[in-house]
Amino acid sequence: MELNKGALAYVPASVTLYQFGVQDYASSLMDVRKYCITTEPANVLVLEGTDQAGNNNGYPSTQHYHKVLYRGEVWFAPAASLYSATES
Repeated sequence: MELNKGALAYVPASVTLYQFGVQDYASSLMDVRKYCITTEPANVLVLEGTDQAGNNNGYPSTQHYHKVLYRGEVWFAPAASLYSATES
């Protein structure tokens, strides 16, 4: 689902959100600094649209993320786990 900056999104319970540290350029992986598993459904604000948390030597990673605001902190949420919170 395509969510743009400023959109309100719905995240169900039991979704893992991530905060990434410094990228390991040697392996092209992102270092997970902190994670959070949602305990109940919530609405989040999309801060950046579809983003990749890492890449595989120039090829897109298999997991796409949205940068979101959840409980006053910035997190990366898997795009497949977010739904539009507004009616179409």
